Amino acid sequence: MRLTNVVVQGKLDGKIDLRNVAKILTNVTYNPKSFSGLMWQHGKIGGACKLFKSGAIQCNGKSSSFHEGIERLRRYARFLQRKGLCTNVMDIRVVTASATHR
Repeated sequence: MRLTNVVVQGKLDGKIDLRNVAKILTNVTYNPKSFSGLMWQHGKIGGACKLFKSGAIQCNGKSSSFHEGIERLRRYARFLQRKGLCTNVMDIRVVTASATHR
């Protein structure tokens, strides 16, 4: 079996102003009328990230291991930290994983 997708979830300290984040970041989709979260894709980090105003962060994408999925979430959180939007990520856990037989 080979992992094809790992979804990882965490919690950022404090609430996030998604309108402000949408102005600061690129490759962002934020339409609160259709979806309450902010969708973000960073070209170098890969995968996709969802941010919610409660501080929840969720990342998914092609990952070959649980460690790679967790590392991707930490990279997204670190990018937000450099922009001054959060300081800490905690309660990181793997939510789902998909695999194929080869």
